[in-house]
Amino acid sequence: MSPELAALRDEALTNVSCLAWAEAQGWKLTRVGTEFAGPCPKCGGTDRFAINPKKNVWLCRECDVGGDVIFLAQHMLGLFFAEACELITGRSARQRIDPEQARRMSEERDAAERQRIATENKFREKARKDAYEVWEYALGRPMDVVATYLGQARGLAGGAIDFDAPDWHAGMPLRFIGDRPYWHDGKVLLRAPAMIAAIQRADGRFGGVHQTYLGLSQPKGKAVLPEIEGKAPPTKKVLGVKKGGAIRLMTPSGCRRLVMGEGIETTLTARAHAFEEDTAYWAGVDLGNMAGKAARRASGGMQHDQPDMDDLECFIPPDWVEEFVGIVDGDEPERRTIEKVTRGLRRAKRLRAEARASNPDLPPLATFMVPPGGAGTDLNSIAMSDMAEIHGED
Repeated sequence: MSPELAALRDEALTNVSCLAWAEAQGWKLTRVGTEFAGPCPKCGGTDRFAINPKKNVWLCRECDVGGDVIFLAQHMLGLFFAEACELITGRSARQRIDPEQARRMSEERDAAERQRIATENKFREKARKDAYEVWEYALGRPMDVVATYLGQARGLAGGAIDFDAPDWHAGMPLRFIGDRPYWHDGKVLLRAPAMIAAIQRADGRFGGVHQTYLGLSQPKGKAVLPEIEGKAPPTKKVLGVKKGGAIRLMTPSGCRRLVMGEGIETTLTARAHAFEEDTAYWAGVDLGNMAGKAARRASGGMQHDQPDMDDLECFIPPDWVEEFVGIVDGDEPERRTIEKVTRGLRRAKRLRAEARASNPDLPPLATFMVPPGGAGTDLNSIAMSDMAEIHGED
């Protein structure tokens, strides 16, 4: 990168925020909690595009991409990096720049980045502490509702987990709260029973909680949430830090294989109905954490099945794992589930190969993907269908 382009980059990142750029383009965004959300200028929708002004980053859930203001211009307008920098700053990358001015802008950008990281770390630590209070509050409460939810509503009974045993959840990071409030945009939408799962970070420390709001009289046992602008919020919420973490449902001593699905239900389906003694079963919390960032093309496009190898904040399997198995849900094609699981597996395998170059004692990593049974299905829906046949249900 030339000194002139580097200075242009620093000016764009320091002087123009993602929100300011979006507003200058006339994009219609509405404040939702701490973010501004609305239709994606590239792929549409209603609220799939969001900007977090505190972190000064953006994300589109359908495009499966996000980042800083420069990449915002690149992605939305199909620009190369230099073109985006020129558009944002209004200056040419060929325009000569005073070295002192370039140094000052570089220092300003570095200071802004340090401040952003400090603010984000402070926010994360508060969220982690809040999550730990929830986890402690759930300690020792009866797990009958969770047993009914997993065993009956989600079709896991009759397998390797005996949900009738009082200690069926022994060793699992699962707890229960009978009247957990569901917060949305500063308001409590409802109170409902909730399965609480602990998220452990890569170092094994507590990171956060995954909350599944339950309604056992409903299909799949999930709570019914009131609609907001014609759409019900998700029945699952994370509080705390999830990046790089996992819900470690079972980790036998001496295991060598790790099976991971996106959710608790999918992962426990493999644990209940395809149990292997030398296997750990961990849930990846969500697809973004399992997949990590995708590789970018120079023109602003994405290679959705290829990992950004600079992203080390997503889940990476521990050194003891010799076989890493990713379970794919058969979600709608727009979610790019197969591509996301594929890039997570590819990142893990490439990182292990790099690590073995300097430490040959590490075992090589083999990766496998369990494909979905069909569109709209996942491993758990297959188990639920089998359960329905056993009980003679339509």
